[in-house]
Amino acid sequence: MKDNLFAHHDALEQIDEHGDNRQKLAEMIDFEQFREILEACWRKASKPEQGGRPPWDAVLMFKILLIGLKAGCSDEKLEFLMKDSRSVTRFLGLVEGDKVPDRTTIARYRSTLDTHTVRDAFEQFNECLAAAGYVAKDGQMVDSAIVLVPIQRNTRDENKTIKQDEAPATWQEDEATAKLRQKDTDARWTKKNGKSIYGYKNHICVDVKHKLVQGYVVTSAKDHDSVVAEDLVDPTQPGEGMYADAAYRSSDFDKALRQQGIKSRVIFKRQKGKELTRYQTRENKQRSKVRARVEHVFGSMQNELGGKVIRTIGMPRATIQIGLKNLLYNMHRFTYLAGANAC
Repeated sequence: MKDNLFAHHDALEQIDEHGDNRQKLAEMIDFEQFREILEACWRKASKPEQGGRPPWDAVLMFKILLIGLKAGCSDEKLEFLMKDSRSVTRFLGLVEGDKVPDRTTIARYRSTLDTHTVRDAFEQFNECLAAAGYVAKDGQMVDSAIVLVPIQRNTRDENKTIKQDEAPATWQEDEATAKLRQKDTDARWTKKNGKSIYGYKNHICVDVKHKLVQGYVVTSAKDHDSVVAEDLVDPTQPGEGMYADAAYRSSDFDKALRQQGIKSRVIFKRQKGKELTRYQTRENKQRSKVRARVEHVFGSMQNELGGKVIRTIGMPRATIQIGLKNLLYNMHRFTYLAGANAC
């Protein structure tokens, strides 16, 4: 028994030598700050008054979802990962051999989350970041990235009906209810760089200095970036202005920024038949250097946090998954910033 204990300890030391991001999260982030938010949702869904075994701990289940999100794996794979990985077990606060939730419990817990709970958790952590001194500085940046979902194989008539925000009549018949549950009628097609893409958009506002996500909005992929631009602006953090690419340039957005005392640093757009002035060309070059920092956020999500693909159905579930990913990014970004400042 003692030999096994030493072997387990040595294995964890080797993991730490190679860098264990999960352990950094466990050591630097107080997950108990989310307990009240998570338990309110979990208790409501569990219905403890009906008797039976008590539910799994809400914070534990939340941490399990974050593991699965980062790994980009199925619930079945996630269940195996909890049993197989020492790093995961340590992050969850369990010891080797402890029982872990099965895939059905993980799926049930995920289904209990709603957009308000995830939003509250996101804002709770941002309050924690602000208290630690990581407030928006040097301005804000807005941008969006397309989040892919499984492509729907529908007929032309079915797609026509879906675009009218309705479900095809054949899907609503009793014998077709299962099909209706498996069809995403909220995601939309769009084109980027000449390629057709199907999914949703993650619109984010990021502060220039720390590259932390200050706010987010989720829409279908077809919605233009400027549609939700005003919703992303934080009027309490004017900083050095608002940076964005030319897709956000409009008189309405500029007016909204002025009304909130925020300088517009949006890239100038070349108008038909007119060339940019020297001032606009010079400004675009300077603004682009700053605005490009927002791309680092999406790059981190793509390369380190499970990619830009989610396997959900419908806008509410997509908003939950994307919201969790934004929160998880902020957690990882915080551990990096705090670690760098400690050196």
